Amino acid sequence: MNTSYIAVQIDEENGNDAWWTALEERFPGFARSLRRNRVAVISAHLWDQLASIPGFEDGPDSAPTPLLDCGGEGDQWADVCAQRHAVFEELD
Repeated sequence: MNTSYIAVQIDEENGNDAWWTALEERFPGFARSLRRNRVAVISAHLWDQLASIPGFEDGPDSAPTPLLDCGGEGDQWADVCAQRHAVFEELD
């Protein structure tokens, strides 16, 4: 089975504290890494887990989610991968 990956980046315009609190309670290691590095590379199926945390899509129109999906290739992918980041296949 091939695992596909996507790059994610914190959307600074989305200040959803409730989602971040829930993330820190459920997946503290991932939350710490993401707050520290601002970016991560995750297996694609983890996006669904992150999106299922209440409040994920409750941001303003300009930033509806706390994370930007930068995809698995192209310029945004390269920008994230050029930064310090962690790779996650599963959440803790």
